[in-house]
Amino acid sequence: MNTLYFLQISEKAAFDRLPDALKEGWKIATSAGGKTGDTPERCLLRASLIRLHDPVLRNFLDKAKTCNTEKELAVLFSRIDLGSVHPDDLLELVFALGPDALSGIILQLLTSAKTDQDVLGIAALSFLREELFAASAAS
Repeated sequence: MNTLYFLQISEKAAFDRLPDALKEGWKIATSAGGKTGDTPERCLLRASLIRLHDPVLRNFLDKAKTCNTEKELAVLFSRIDLGSVHPDDLLELVFALGPDALSGIILQLLTSAKTDQDVLGIAALSFLREELFAASAAS
C-alpha cells in the first residue's frame, strides 16, 4: 500500500476531491505540524545559504524571490520537472522554502493533480515537510 503521509485539514479536503483512481491505495495521516511563523525574511536568509547546482532550481529560486503569495510560488514550483532534479539540490531547495511555503505548494499541487506520478510527488513533499516540522520543533 502506498502512503501519503502528513496532510493538513485543507490538504485532506483537496485530496478527497481527487478522482477515485488517484486516491486508490493511499493511506492518509494527519500532519503534526502547522504554521511555524516562518517569515519571508527567514526564507530569503535560508535561500542565501544554499548552493544549488541545478540550473532549473537556480532559475526557480530567482523567480521565487519575486512571488507575492504562496499560490504564485506553488504555481511556479509546479512547473519544475522534479524527476530531472538532483536529489541533493531538491533537499536544499526544500530547506530554503521551509514548511509553511511547502504547505502552500502541496495544497496547490493537490488541486491540480492529474496523474499517479503527481500524487507520488506530493507524497514526497509532504514527507519532507513533516521532517522540517520535526526539525523545527526540536530546535
